[in-house]
Amino acid sequence: MADDDETTRAARALLALASDALAARSLEEARVITHGVARLAEEAGLLALAATAHKTEARVHHLAEDMASARASFARAVQVERAHGDEHAALRTEIAVTFIHYDEGDGAAASAMLDDIERRAGPHRERLRPQLSGYRGNLARQRGEHALAHRLYADAIESAIAGGDALFAHVFEMDDGITTLLEGDAHGALRSLERTMDAVLALPPSDGRTVLGATLRHYLTLVRLALGVPVKDVGDGPPSASLRAMRETLARARSEIALGELEEVGLRTEHARLTRTLIERITRARSEEARVIVQRDGRFVVCSEGRVDLSQRHALRNLLRALIETLPSESGSPPLRASSLIAAGWPGESIMPRAAKNRLHVALTTLRQLGLGAAIRSEGHAYALDPEIVRIVG
Repeated sequence: MADDDETTRAARALLALASDALAARSLEEARVITHGVARLAEEAGLLALAATAHKTEARVHHLAEDMASARASFARAVQVERAHGDEHAALRTEIAVTFIHYDEGDGAAASAMLDDIERRAGPHRERLRPQLSGYRGNLARQRGEHALAHRLYADAIESAIAGGDALFAHVFEMDDGITTLLEGDAHGALRSLERTMDAVLALPPSDGRTVLGATLRHYLTLVRLALGVPVKDVGDGPPSASLRAMRETLARARSEIALGELEEVGLRTEHARLTRTLIERITRARSEEARVIVQRDGRFVVCSEGRVDLSQRHALRNLLRALIETLPSESGSPPLRASSLIAAGWPGESIMPRAAKNRLHVALTTLRQLGLGAAIRSEGHAYALDPEIVRIVG
């Protein structure tokens, strides 16, 4: 018994160190500690502590955007909780696994898992209601069904409060505020997220509060930048490389966004996908005076219809890069004659003159249809971009 007590105290002390590492954004340190605690606790038969360690390790993997490892750690926690006889905890952790599928963009798998868990929940169904409703709200938002998402979040918040689970209530309050932001109401989203942040800061310290607070700070930074409000530190958010890169891009850009930088950022979580969607909206709003935004290297075009990726359409990209050189803000070259554009679009190729002209005509028509439209001016047999319509970024 004395040995068990000593092991319990050691495991709890190590988990406290892992929490400190998590708060300090030292993800690898937190992962190593939690993995060791999980093994120690399992070997000692301290199954409740082992399950906690596995779940904490899963959250660390998730913050590091390692979805496969997060899923494996959560699955091990489910096994340990069932071995410990805690079916409610096991079902709740299974719901966390559905969140990984949602994060990976597989809404169908997440929805099927939630339905299966609810069928098996039996007497635990009502206690699981906040998670079931809230994660279904996430899936509705992912599908663009914002009104349904709001209703599901409201049910999740109400049932979480009724069950005394303030942390989960605030999680879904945050999700509701994010949905408001996606609907275009930045001021309403700011008020909602600020209220939630105040409530979260009033909670007792915990790993859950640390992670939720960091995620809230990310969206508060995003909405303030969208409203043109200065922020002190764009790094004040989750320790996610992709999310920080996006915040830094937005803060640095001021009036324009380097769209190529955003494409290079990994989108391994739903928060990353939501963030890029919101930043692209901000990009268009900041550039109302320009009908078309073009990445300097020709990879992307953003117009009122959305963003067009030319990174794998080499001829079109080559033509656009050549046309960019005709703008006064670039080299200021005169309009390009057809022969120069053909040479730029298909370098090194030997093409019969008639076929080359037809190819050029089709390519320029395609660029116009993709959003450049009147931005490509033709003067006789020469072509240039209209500087009154086009803005170059990146």
